[in-house]
Amino acid sequence: TSKPFSFTQSLAFIRRFPAVRDEYLVTDDSVTAAVAIDGRAVPFTLRADPELVVDTEDERAARMAANFVGAADDVAGLYARAKGDAAFTAVIEPLYGLHHVRFLSLGEIAVYSVLMQRAPITMAAAQKRKFLAAFGHEVIVNGHVLRAMPELARLAELDGAQIAKAINHAIKGERIAAVVRGVAALGEDWLQSAPYAEAREALLELPGIGPFTLLGESEVNH
Repeated sequence: TSKPFSFTQSLAFIRRFPAVRDEYLVTDDSVTAAVAIDGRAVPFTLRADPELVVDTEDERAARMAANFVGAADDVAGLYARAKGDAAFTAVIEPLYGLHHVRFLSLGEIAVYSVLMQRAPITMAAAQKRKFLAAFGHEVIVNGHVLRAMPELARLAELDGAQIAKAINHAIKGERIAAVVRGVAALGEDWLQSAPYAEAREALLELPGIGPFTLLGESEVNH
């Protein structure tokens, strides 16, 4: 974990972000969620003991869990630049140690980036829960049902009519299908390794994605 890191801050963010807070099991010192790996839901639990610990039997799930809370993000430069800036320090101090909490997968942010278009965050979150109820992979943990967003390749197989029926929104159903297929065609490996400007331009060329969508995605996932 890159220091400074506050898991307490991560949990506080999860509790106040409607797009994820009702999908996970959150306690005073842990969060449990599930990710899709090879077509099934794999649960994990993150906790501080006192260092960040990931409880899961799957190495890929462990990596995704650590990335979920931005454990490896280097924030030292941010704090160094904040020194001497009173206004910036006033913003940072209440959030000291917070790393960027992300969505769990590229597929999840691709879906949510459309759901949030021209919609209040609570409505987008509700539609995301409907999407997961229809298409998510389920696993029961301590008597609670957790749903993992399908992997990108599986999401790309869905058609707009299926999605529209699930979320009760015809236009966004078709748009989600188009965006997911476009993102899948670009490929997660390429999007992670390509120069930022090149990747941004490629995303902007996809039907259903515009500058507003990329702005929203950058705020919650990068």
